[in-house]
Amino acid sequence: MTWQPSADEYGIAPMIAASLLATAGAALLGGLIGLMCALLLADVAPKILGNVIRPLINLLAGIPSVVYGFFGLMVVVPWITATFGGTGNSLLAVILILSAMILPTMVSLSETAVRAVPQAYREGSLALGATKMQTLFKVTLPCGQERRAQRHRAVHRPRHRRDHGGHPGGGQPRRHAALHPRPPCAR
Repeated sequence: MTWQPSADEYGIAPMIAASLLATAGAALLGGLIGLMCALLLADVAPKILGNVIRPLINLLAGIPSVVYGFFGLMVVVPWITATFGGTGNSLLAVILILSAMILPTMVSLSETAVRAVPQAYREGSLALGATKMQTLFKVTLPCGQERRAQRHRAVHRPRHRRDHGGHPGGGQPRRHAALHPRPPCAR
């Protein structure tokens, strides 16, 4: 169905599609920026700079969503109108505002995961001749994501084996453990 009030056509499909696109775009943009900020705070920036940036990012978490919306209407929409033309009330405006709203959460979660990577992994990569940026993107980032996934599994683990249909003794999963080795960051 379409949404054209002038033709008396009303449907919810465009609103659902726009919500899904806005969520996906904001998660992609906010997640990418949040991850890069976390890498900057955890490994690249001097400690003094990190101590200044981290509270500023955390301050964004305390801003009410109404203020974000007002900022979007007064700043982002006119900027989009001036830059790209049109009315400015677009999916891009929604994605930019939602990205700013999820940024503190993404930075905090990603920074915690990156800091959980053992220093020995970084030192080993550097000792093998990798540059600091290669170590950051080829060792720290993948291991940090694995640590975040492990934390998620530990929090959301079923209380009983029966909750997910496993054998109470756990013999079945252990029998095939050698067939699926874990990456070094999962140990």
